[in-house]
Amino acid sequence: MSPFDNFSATKEILEDTFGGNAGNMVYLYSIFRILMTEGTEIDLDYYRPERGQTSSREIDEINEKYDLYIIPLADAFRSSFVPSLKRLTNFVEKLKIRVVVIGSGMKIPMGEDVTEAHSYDKEVKRFAKAVLKRSAIFGVRGENTEKYLKNLGFSGSEVRAIGCPSLYFHGSQLPLRSVPQDFGKQSKLIVTNSMITSAEIHEFMRKITDSFDNYVFVPQLRRELNELYYGMPYRAKGYPYPINISDKIFRAGKARFFLNVPTWIEHNSKADLSVGPRLHGNIASMLGGTPSLILMKDGRMQELVDFHNLTHISMNDLKPDTDLIDIVHKSDFNSINSVHEANFRNFVDFLKENRVASIYDDADHAENTPFDKRIKEIEFNDPVIPYSACDMEEIIKRCNEFFPAQEKYINGLHRDSAYKRAYERFMPGFITDEEGWGHKFIMKRAGYKE
Repeated sequence: MSPFDNFSATKEILEDTFGGNAGNMVYLYSIFRILMTEGTEIDLDYYRPERGQTSSREIDEINEKYDLYIIPLADAFRSSFVPSLKRLTNFVEKLKIRVVVIGSGMKIPMGEDVTEAHSYDKEVKRFAKAVLKRSAIFGVRGENTEKYLKNLGFSGSEVRAIGCPSLYFHGSQLPLRSVPQDFGKQSKLIVTNSMITSAEIHEFMRKITDSFDNYVFVPQLRRELNELYYGMPYRAKGYPYPINISDKIFRAGKARFFLNVPTWIEHNSKADLSVGPRLHGNIASMLGGTPSLILMKDGRMQELVDFHNLTHISMNDLKPDTDLIDIVHKSDFNSINSVHEANFRNFVDFLKENRVASIYDDADHAENTPFDKRIKEIEFNDPVIPYSACDMEEIIKRCNEFFPAQEKYINGLHRDSAYKRAYERFMPGFITDEEGWGHKFIMKRAGYKE
């Protein structure tokens, strides 16, 4: 979705406009601002190529009307992304215009040898070859992914580590504040977390929400938006992660799901500290000046922590008696500044070598850009508060809006198998709990026999 889209929660749930994880919005938000010069017009494809929805006619139109195709990827080198990567490669191979990957990484555990064989090696190599036929340099997140592609046969001149472009939103300098000297139990926190992280991180994060009063939990997954918006649980009970709307975090109204980036950054900018294992959840805070403590949970995060010298603590260093206040008072929250300017210049050089214009072509800082002016014109939707913290009027409003729209969406559900799988995966409450025609309709479309 475009940074200028102002979608409702219902639309974002049903159409998966942010690709499963709202962190994607933060990534694209920065890229849009950086690339949106006075002479540049940017359009979005809404994930159509990687979902296999782009027709030959549309590809012909792209080749005729556009000069450049930009691909921002996160941890795209992983087995579960192979079907999407294949479709994206098929699309790129048909393009006659320039194509630039402005960041990609591997999904790996910490300490894994990236030179060992991976199930997705063949598909990644084909994709990178297709891109490099249409650009000068392939951009990756950090040293691990750079080493991985070199091991697949690509040269040092073809691959470059550029970090995460979302951190270059403000140019060569970040507006980070210091953590208050009196940081303690009454300080304002932004709390992030990931369902698939370690038990140590889950326990540490739960200890924070149990002992601090002024915190806001910010989930990022589409299925979590389902949960907050209309109360759908998505995992078994007894899990340490807040997965049921009856969790005290939700009942107390201490969670927000952001439908857009401007309200996200504005909200997080008022906190004293952001903490958790969500990279872009913490970056949303940093873009607003709030210092962040990253809980490093895997290899994909490790290479970004290393590249940007981000303030962090590894999940392996978390003990039952680990205390957030002690960590904060011992940490350097300006560590990123020691490498940021050099990383920024490296990123700008990467863009220039790929002949990609940016607002930083001739400056290290930019204000009142075309992007900034456009954003200021939009009154964005407020974040979603938990269903269990709403009054009855709001609950009725949500039900009257969402469920008829869901039925309408089901009636027009795309025949594309990727859509069917995505709908089954991200709407499990409907798929497994309903016994009416809608349940049978979806099961039949998805190829299941009753």
